[in-house]
Amino acid sequence: MSTKSISSRPRFLVDVDGVLADFVGPALDIANRLAGTEYTEVDVKDWDLFGLPGLREVESRSWNRIKEPGWARYMPIMPGAQDFIRELSEIGDVRILTAPVYSPTFCYDRWMWLEENFGIPHKHVSFDKEKFAHDGDMLIDDRLDNVRDWLRAHGRRRAKSVGTALLWDRPWNQTTEAHPKMVRTRDWNVALHTARDVWRVGWGTTD
Repeated sequence: MSTKSISSRPRFLVDVDGVLADFVGPALDIANRLAGTEYTEVDVKDWDLFGLPGLREVESRSWNRIKEPGWARYMPIMPGAQDFIRELSEIGDVRILTAPVYSPTFCYDRWMWLEENFGIPHKHVSFDKEKFAHDGDMLIDDRLDNVRDWLRAHGRRRAKSVGTALLWDRPWNQTTEAHPKMVRTRDWNVALHTARDVWRVGWGTTD
């Protein structure tokens, strides 16, 4: 059965931290204050920002601050992210796929942040670290492992553009592996162009 027969619109899976929201900047601000350091996001070369010299000692206290009520509700929005989600929603169905942070309020605050800033209802938000377990036609994520695992599960569809993953280009994902269905970008226009290709191949009319 083809993807086109299952749904009338493509499904786009979108990460939050590092794509729609700036997590690393505020998290580094907390860690820098506790450790007396002055790191910026360009210093974060892998997924574990607390691997930077001097930050491991403040990791637990930093996470305690991150888990405080309200922290996730007021995270900075990435420039251009709101317009991007609005335009992406015109092409297909947007589903948020984000890793949970285990605290009494973090996930609720994230729900509210997404609804207040992007108009995304709670039922379209999934909290899961195992993103490969979620079916979709395109994934946008800044973690290389998530992109690689998702492509292994969903990147072998016959349609050349369906099953595409966008690796959102950040300092912490520069070590990468080539994949014919992975696009590295940090350009909203490139992301929209790729989404339209997915729609055109799987759902658009053909002559």
